[in-house]
Amino acid sequence: NDIEIENIKIYYDDIDKYNINDKLFISLLPKECRDVALCYFKEETFSKTARSLNLSTTKTRLLFYQAVRTILEFFYSPLGVRALWLMFSKTKRTLKEEDIDKMFINYSVLLKWIFQRELVYSIRFDRRQKEYINHRSIQMIKLVGFDLDDTLLNSKKEIQDLKAVKTLVKEGIKICFCSGRPYVQTVKDYYKQIGLEKDTYYVAFNGVAVYKIDNDELIYGNFLKEDEVVKIAGVVNKEIKEHFKEEDFAMYCYKMDNTVVSTRINDYVMLESKFNNAEIAVHDFWLEPESSHKIMISGEPKLINKLFDYIKDSLKDDFEVLISMPFFIEVYKKNNDKYQSLLKVAKEYGIFEDEIMTFGDSLNDYTLVKNGKIGIAMANSVKAVKEVASFVTDDNDSYGVTKALVKYGLIKKI
Repeated sequence: NDIEIENIKIYYDDIDKYNINDKLFISLLPKECRDVALCYFKEETFSKTARSLNLSTTKTRLLFYQAVRTILEFFYSPLGVRALWLMFSKTKRTLKEEDIDKMFINYSVLLKWIFQRELVYSIRFDRRQKEYINHRSIQMIKLVGFDLDDTLLNSKKEIQDLKAVKTLVKEGIKICFCSGRPYVQTVKDYYKQIGLEKDTYYVAFNGVAVYKIDNDELIYGNFLKEDEVVKIAGVVNKEIKEHFKEEDFAMYCYKMDNTVVSTRINDYVMLESKFNNAEIAVHDFWLEPESSHKIMISGEPKLINKLFDYIKDSLKDDFEVLISMPFFIEVYKKNNDKYQSLLKVAKEYGIFEDEIMTFGDSLNDYTLVKNGKIGIAMANSVKAVKEVASFVTDDNDSYGVTKALVKYGLIKKI
């Protein structure tokens, strides 16, 4: 009698997305209650629900009462308190007392939270003892996106947290590397180290391209056209001539065959070539322009910061312009980023957006960390990435990835 059921309004448009019938409701609700609740979410009124199920409106209301009561009874139990905590721990908010009060006052909000967060428990209720037993939570995270350099890789360019990542693979969690690096043998070798050579994808060039590792298939690509290469090179050359010496920087592009074409060779170009085992050709690539994954400018960090300030306003309307490392500026096609391309990988697997965990450190990881359901920043991350992270873990030389995976319950302490 305390509940005014007429005032409950459930807004839930995509009930099938979460497989509720096979998961939460099967565990918590008697079949009749489950049918009424599911139908009510679609029809939004008791009269339509009653007609759809060939029941009286009174019985429909009573069954819905029972559904609400069953779920609330669960959430008042010790196990339910734990479930509520888990539910909030997957958000980027701190659980406060008023949050719980609001949820229990507004049953529709409570139910929506339960369903959307896909909290799944296999439960057997012993009515005599009033205890829930034989319970377990099913893992919510199904895909983890890792940046490579300074995140998954340590200072020696080795996978620091190899054992932890192998454990994820054994548990059936999908792994995707999301890097500014090209798609080269080095990347395949990293996948091989964690035991993945099939049914695996790679987000390359900061999201410009997505490859399937099995057969080297390009499943997504958004590359610079010839005229865009000329435009970028023109802006960069103009600012260098006006404010710097030409020898202060090397500007280079990645051609479609992953060959590096550079204006000159400096230490940073050599570093790029070494890490990616890429061949380098030296000439002014804009004189004979070709489609390109991205254009990079390398130089001393202080000079890179100054050049970035000069070129960003002229290019930002049409291109992504960022400092990916202190000595690199990267310019590539607008509307490319690691996270959006990771979503394309998730779609290939049939994984939903709220089942993704991400790790990163640099500005090219900003959207990756910000938008992941659980976004982890390394201790060595830039400030902007730390500010949008769900959690800041230890650095890439101190098993930061492992510590975050343990904290969020994806693996046990190693």
